[in-house]
Amino acid sequence: MARKSSTLVAVSFTAVVEELKNLPQVATSLFDLMANNTEEHMLHGLDLLIQNPRKRMCSRLLTFAGRRVRQPPPVSVSIPISQDELALTSCMSRQTVNQALGEFVSDGICALRYGEISIQDTRRLAEIVSGD
Repeated sequence: MARKSSTLVAVSFTAVVEELKNLPQVATSLFDLMANNTEEHMLHGLDLLIQNPRKRMCSRLLTFAGRRVRQPPPVSVSIPISQDELALTSCMSRQTVNQALGEFVSDGICALRYGEISIQDTRRLAEIVSGD
């Protein structure tokens, strides 16, 4: 039976430790998974500390595009997220998000589709975040 993406799996700490004793080769994979999760949560939290709405929006899009600390996201990527969801997860109004996305579309940085934001140039988003 295939798992649905919404399935929650709960495992006790004791069970994990026991499995790691029996299969030590699994430890590296498990720790890599935990590190990736921690890094992703950290990036989402750091995005919300950005005060400038335009920079925050760029940073949020980069994080949703798969940015990691030591590697850039792909140059172009499609993010399955609506403008309402983006506003909610960015702690900004729908109007502010719509205005910023409109500017990015005009600048050729991204394109909007129903329930999706297609980023054509993540490097330009990164330049906006790191600029003054």
